[in-house]
Amino acid sequence: MMNLIRNEQMKLRYKTSTIAIVIIILAIAILGALLARQLFGVGKIGETTIGYLIFSTTFLSAVKLVLIPIAGTIVSTEFDRGTIKFLLIRPAKRSTVLLSKYITILLVSVYGLLLFFVVSFIVGLVLFPFKASDLSDTWILASRYGFQWIEIIVVLTIAFTVSTVFRNGSLAIGITLLIALVAKTVSSLFAHFERSEGKYLLFSNVDLSQYFRGSQPLFDGMTLPFSIFIIVGHMIFFLALSWYFFVKRDVSV
Repeated sequence: MMNLIRNEQMKLRYKTSTIAIVIIILAIAILGALLARQLFGVGKIGETTIGYLIFSTTFLSAVKLVLIPIAGTIVSTEFDRGTIKFLLIRPAKRSTVLLSKYITILLVSVYGLLLFFVVSFIVGLVLFPFKASDLSDTWILASRYGFQWIEIIVVLTIAFTVSTVFRNGSLAIGITLLIALVAKTVSSLFAHFERSEGKYLLFSNVDLSQYFRGSQPLFDGMTLPFSIFIIVGHMIFFLALSWYFFVKRDVSV
């Protein structure tokens, strides 16, 4: 398993698209800080490095979108290039191969967040003063990254599933981008028209921060355990679907 994961990471490391994604994340972190400083001034975002880091989590939605192409092509590219046959002739079972690719996607989500955080922290130190007294707010920063990570995992899992089922990277990227951009708007429309069915939608529940902001959830009757149940249920469904199409159906090599 570990060898498969290392192999997947090596393949990603040398891809031109991965380099482009790293550059884009760097640009988001740097330009976001410069834009915040220019448009809003220091005072409105806490006047400190920690204050800016908390504010910078606003840009994590862009990081989420940037990572979609990796999840959307990690399986389909193997079929496009014919390299899937080299994976399937190994002693490892197909389910193990697929699991190694999914674990790689989870690691990519962590790497993306870490890269954005490190760059934001460095830029924040340059543009905003650091105050040790603000370290008590780091739990706010950690929680925001945690909530965003959950959303990123959900979106990347959708891209991974579409890529595995249809073996088409462009379709996986397109569908997932559409879902990521539109799904929350659809949930808001359900809430606006007071349609209680909307509480069962995945993207009505994926933002767990709604239970910690001191405001009402999007729909009546929604609770933290309920949302976790909805998220876990969808994730199991997506991964089971991926497993079925990759393992149970004939794989043309």
